[in-house]
Amino acid sequence: MNTYDAKQALITDRDILVKELEEVGAVKNTKQKDKYSCIHCSSSDALGIFKDDKGGYRYKCFSCNETGNVIDVLMKKDNITFYQALELLCGKYSIPYEKAKVTT
Repeated sequence: MNTYDAKQALITDRDILVKELEEVGAVKNTKQKDKYSCIHCSSSDALGIFKDDKGGYRYKCFSCNETGNVIDVLMKKDNITFYQALELLCGKYSIPYEKAKVTT
Protein backbone atom coordinates (compact mmCIF):
# COMPACT_ATOMS: atom_id res chain seq x y z
CA MET A 1 0.00 0.00 0.00
CA ASN A 2 1.18 3.50 -0.70
CA THR A 3 1.15 6.26 1.92
CA TYR A 4 -2.31 7.57 1.03
CA ASP A 5 -3.96 4.13 1.10
CA ALA A 6 -2.25 3.18 4.37
CA LYS A 7 -3.34 6.45 5.98
CA GLN A 8 -6.92 5.90 4.78
CA ALA A 9 -6.94 2.36 6.16
CA LEU A 10 -5.90 3.69 9.57
CA ILE A 11 -8.08 6.78 9.86
CA THR A 12 -11.26 5.10 8.63
CA ASP A 13 -11.12 2.41 11.33
CA ARG A 14 -12.86 3.69 14.46
CA ASP A 15 -11.63 0.78 16.58
CA ILE A 16 -7.99 1.66 15.93
CA LEU A 17 -8.59 5.24 17.07
CA VAL A 18 -10.35 4.07 20.24
CA LYS A 19 -7.55 1.58 21.04
CA GLU A 20 -4.84 4.19 20.61
CA LEU A 21 -6.71 6.79 22.67
CA GLU A 22 -7.18 4.26 25.46
CA GLU A 23 -3.50 3.29 25.31
CA VAL A 24 -2.49 6.89 25.97
CA GLY A 25 -4.88 7.29 28.88
CA ALA A 26 -8.34 8.18 27.59
CA VAL A 27 -11.03 6.58 29.74
CA LYS A 28 -14.55 5.99 28.47
CA ASN A 29 -17.23 7.82 30.43
CA THR A 30 -19.76 5.22 31.54
CA LYS A 31 -22.60 7.74 31.74
CA GLN A 32 -22.26 9.29 28.28
CA LYS A 33 -22.09 7.34 25.03
CA ASP A 34 -18.87 7.91 23.12
CA LYS A 35 -17.39 10.42 25.57
CA TYR A 36 -13.90 9.96 26.95
CA SER A 37 -11.50 11.74 29.26
CA CYS A 38 -9.22 14.01 27.30
CA ILE A 39 -5.64 12.97 26.69
CA HIS A 40 -4.55 16.62 26.57
CA CYS A 41 -6.39 18.31 29.46
CA SER A 42 -8.03 17.34 32.73
CA SER A 43 -11.56 17.05 31.36
CA SER A 44 -13.18 13.75 32.25
CA ASP A 45 -15.95 13.72 29.64
CA ALA A 46 -15.32 16.28 26.91
CA LEU A 47 -13.51 14.18 24.33
CA GLY A 48 -15.72 12.80 21.59
CA ILE A 49 -15.12 10.68 18.50
CA PHE A 50 -16.79 11.57 15.25
CA LYS A 51 -16.66 10.76 11.56
CA ASP A 52 -15.51 13.66 9.42
CA ASP A 53 -16.86 14.59 6.00
CA LYS A 54 -14.13 12.57 4.26
CA GLY A 55 -15.00 9.31 6.06
CA GLY A 56 -12.19 9.33 8.60
CA TYR A 57 -12.59 9.20 12.36
CA ARG A 58 -11.32 12.04 14.52
CA TYR A 59 -11.34 12.94 18.17
CA LYS A 60 -12.08 16.37 19.57
CA CYS A 61 -12.01 17.68 23.11
CA PHE A 62 -14.76 20.22 23.58
CA SER A 63 -12.96 21.60 26.60
CA CYS A 64 -9.46 22.35 25.25
CA ASN A 65 -10.34 22.13 21.51
CA GLU A 66 -7.56 19.65 20.77
CA THR A 67 -8.42 17.50 17.76
CA GLY A 68 -6.83 14.88 15.52
CA ASN A 69 -6.90 11.42 14.03
CA VAL A 70 -5.18 8.20 15.08
CA ILE A 71 -1.91 9.24 13.46
CA ASP A 72 -1.97 12.53 15.37
CA VAL A 73 -2.39 10.61 18.65
CA LEU A 74 0.89 8.78 18.11
CA MET A 75 2.71 11.82 16.73
CA LYS A 76 1.84 13.86 19.82
CA LYS A 77 2.36 11.04 22.31
CA ASP A 78 5.77 9.97 21.03
CA ASN A 79 6.87 13.28 19.47
CA ILE A 80 7.49 11.62 16.11
CA THR A 81 6.87 12.50 12.48
CA PHE A 82 3.84 11.60 10.40
CA TYR A 83 5.77 8.93 8.50
CA GLN A 84 7.17 7.37 11.68
CA ALA A 85 3.69 7.22 13.20
CA LEU A 86 2.23 5.79 9.99
CA GLU A 87 4.86 3.07 9.83
CA LEU A 88 4.44 2.13 13.51
CA LEU A 89 0.64 1.98 13.28
CA CYS A 90 0.68 -0.03 10.06
CA GLY A 91 3.03 -2.54 11.65
CA LYS A 92 0.95 -2.76 14.80
CA TYR A 93 -2.34 -3.31 12.95
CA SER A 94 -0.94 -5.46 10.11
CA ILE A 95 -1.68 -2.94 7.39
CA PRO A 96 0.68 -3.43 4.45
CA TYR A 97 2.73 -0.30 3.86
CA GLU A 98 5.70 0.29 1.65
CA LYS A 99 7.52 3.55 2.03
CA ALA A 100 8.09 5.46 -1.17
CA LYS A 101 11.63 5.16 -2.41
CA VAL A 102 13.46 8.42 -2.71
CA THR A 103 15.51 8.73 -5.86
CA THR A 104 18.47 11.03 -6.12
